[in-house]
Amino acid sequence: FKAWGQPDPHRTVEDLAFSVARFFQKGGSLVNYYMATIFTLGGNQSSFISNWDTKDANVAFNGKAYKIPAWSVSILLDCNDEVYNTAKLNTQTSLMARRAANLEGEEPQTLHWQWRSEIFNHIRPKGRENVVGDYTTNKLMDQKEVANDTSDYLWYITNLMVNKGDPLLGKSTSLQVDTNGYNLHTFVNGRYIGIWGNPSFVTVQTLTVCHACTDAYEGSKLELSCQGGQRILKISKASFGNPTGKECGYQQGTCKSLTALAAVTRACVGKLSLSITVPEAFLGTSNCNDGQPRRLPVVAVC
Repeated sequence: FKAWGQPDPHRTVEDLAFSVARFFQKGGSLVNYYMATIFTLGGNQSSFISNWDTKDANVAFNGKAYKIPAWSVSILLDCNDEVYNTAKLNTQTSLMARRAANLEGEEPQTLHWQWRSEIFNHIRPKGRENVVGDYTTNKLMDQKEVANDTSDYLWYITNLMVNKGDPLLGKSTSLQVDTNGYNLHTFVNGRYIGIWGNPSFVTVQTLTVCHACTDAYEGSKLELSCQGGQRILKISKASFGNPTGKECGYQQGTCKSLTALAAVTRACVGKLSLSITVPEAFLGTSNCNDGQPRRLPVVAVC
């Protein structure tokens, strides 16, 4: 859940799949999903191999070698062939950025502003039902609790007392206030001296995708989109081989195709989205001889 003033919570699809697979590995039998992909495994018996380390692991099981990515679970059909791994999901990670909105060509200074006064007869915070109007507290209050859904605004009032002999006072004394509030009204000796928060200087920003990161294993489908009608401007990184780490911050492995970046660039740049299968013939030979599946992480600029 979102918390006021805190970063947006984000849990990757891979981490969710890891937790669910571990639940079944430990003997679980039911998981309730709002949305789910349901598949059936044939055969008489299945095995789970889990790796909860932060590094990939090479595992020998029943005379066969398996590479289990960090923080993942592999499911082996008939205790032999890997049919699913929670880290090998083809998902996209979108990195967001705030960009100025064009407001249909209007500049903030030309916008027409209106105001209205709010009319409400009382403010009755929870636990202080007998309090009407202003009251004193020594902590920051929750707006919904204080305003009781009667207003979208909550004012904090404080004061600073300075004696005449205080060295702070001088011919050019200034008051500087750091605040995250929308407006600040200032009074000196009861006289109103100004407001910070001129609406003519308001700028409007929107959240848009600035980078899109995805990856796919050889033979599976790679899907990429900048969303919101944006086109793919550039492929900043792409590597086909045995890279390590997550797609947005992956590291080069011990082998890679020398032509993968150029191939992905030709296929992606200028398009709204892309959906391709990942074959070695398209990306170029990876020069890898470790017997493990090849992986293609891609980082696009939107």
